[in-house]
Amino acid sequence: MLLGCHIPLACEVGISYVWYRARKSGDLDNRQKVLFDALNGVIWNDDKQVCYHQAFRRDDKHNARIVATVFWGDAIPQLDEEKEKQNEDK
Repeated sequence: MLLGCHIPLACEVGISYVWYRARKSGDLDNRQKVLFDALNGVIWNDDKQVCYHQAFRRDDKHNARIVATVFWGDAIPQLDEEKEKQNEDK
């Protein structure tokens, strides 16, 4: 269980992550595919549930890692147009 939620999550999710690479090679979109596939069945059922993602790349030759934050429900960042539509619907 993750903060009162059963995982893997079955709802739409968002993810923000920073990839700290040990050397200046590899591109962000290929790393994203590996990360998303690794989280299938662990955090979410399938990466097709990802409706928002934000990615950053940094260099850290002494401590390569990925730091990720996963959002679901109302915590998923929305576009201004989506926020306006939700307010109209209320």
